[in-house]
Amino acid sequence: MPPDPDAQRKRRCVGPLISHLVWPCLVMSLSATGCSEPSGPGEGAPVMPELTDLSASYEDTGLPHGGVLIIEGAPADTSFRLKRAQRAPVEIEVTSGDREDVGLYRRLCAPRERDWPFHCFSFLALTREGTHVTDLADDVAANRGRLTTVNATGDGGVIKVLDPEDLLRTARRAESWPGVQPVSLNYLACVESTPVCLAGVGSRLHLPVPVDTGAAVPGDGIVQIRPGDTITVTYRHPGGGRLEAKQVVP
Repeated sequence: MPPDPDAQRKRRCVGPLISHLVWPCLVMSLSATGCSEPSGPGEGAPVMPELTDLSASYEDTGLPHGGVLIIEGAPADTSFRLKRAQRAPVEIEVTSGDREDVGLYRRLCAPRERDWPFHCFSFLALTREGTHVTDLADDVAANRGRLTTVNATGDGGVIKVLDPEDLLRTARRAESWPGVQPVSLNYLACVESTPVCLAGVGSRLHLPVPVDTGAAVPGDGIVQIRPGDTITVTYRHPGGGRLEAKQVVP
C-alpha cells in the first residue's frame, strides 16, 4: 500500500518544531488538581516594574494556523508578583509595518498563593494510538491557542493559550477532543528543598503572541511577519530608559 500523503504531511510539520520533547516539568492530571481558575489579567491599569532582562523568541510551528512569539521579562526585584488585573506593557514593531501593544503577565500561576505553581499559558497533551498530535491543530486554533512543541513520536505536545484565563477551560475542553488522553498542567520542576528555584522564576513575566504571515494589520493582536523581517520588542522603564529584544525572521 502506498504511504498516506496526509500522514506524511503531518510528520513533515513536526520538522520545524522541536524534534524531541523534553518534559521540563512535573505533571498532574487535571482531575487531581482540584483547583479553580487562575487569576487572570483583567482590565486593570498597567504596572511597570524595573526589568533587568527582556527576551523575544519566534517559534515557527510549520502549521497552517501560524507560529508564536514568546516574550519574557525578568524584574529586578525577584519578590515582585503581578496581581490580578495587572499587566506590564510592551511594544512590538515589525520592519514590514506591523505594530502591536501587548502586556506581559505572570509566567507562573497558582489558585492560592501557597499552592505549587504551574505555567499560566501552557498545558501538556498526549494522544492515543492512531492520533498524531498535529491532528489537534484545528481544535487548538479554534480555542485561541498554538501547538508549539511536539515530541519525536508525535503522540505528545505542549499547547500554548494566549490568555491565562483560558488555560484551565481549554485544558478541560481538550480532553473531549478526538484521540486525546487526559491532559496535564505544566508544573514547575522544583523541589521544596530548593526554594532558590522559585526565587529565580517566580517573578518572571511572560506572554505568547500569535504570529501569522501576510499584510500588516496594526493593533489586531496578531504579529504579521514576512521572511527577513526584524521583530523588535520594547519595554519602557518608568524612570526613563528602555530595554529592547530583537528577533530576525528566517
